[in-house]
Amino acid sequence: MFGIGGTELIVLIIIVAIILGPEQLPGVARSLSKFVREITKARDEFKKSVDDDPSLREIKQNLREVKTDIESQVNDVTHGVKTDLDKLRAQLEEEMKKATEKKIESKEESKKDNG
Repeated sequence: MFGIGGTELIVLIIIVAIILGPEQLPGVARSLSKFVREITKARDEFKKSVDDDPSLREIKQNLREVKTDIESQVNDVTHGVKTDLDKLRAQLEEEMKKATEKKIESKEESKKDNG
């Protein structure tokens, strides 16, 4: 809440209680409560008016469609990259296998020649 932690809020309440005194504190609490209710009501009315506005509803729908299209394109690209990487991995493994087999054959031939 506004970057104020629990401890700071308690200290603030104590300071306000000391400054205002016990006589004025209930009235200030009621006023603050009324203010918070009015702000909440205004926020809810604004949100409702935005949600009920047809042009904004259309914009929201367009944004959802754009989001879906972008997600689809990202998924397609990701799938393509993954497929390409899998192919490269398979090719690399095959080349490594061939190189290993050649090295083993070379060592065996070297042993035959020396032995």
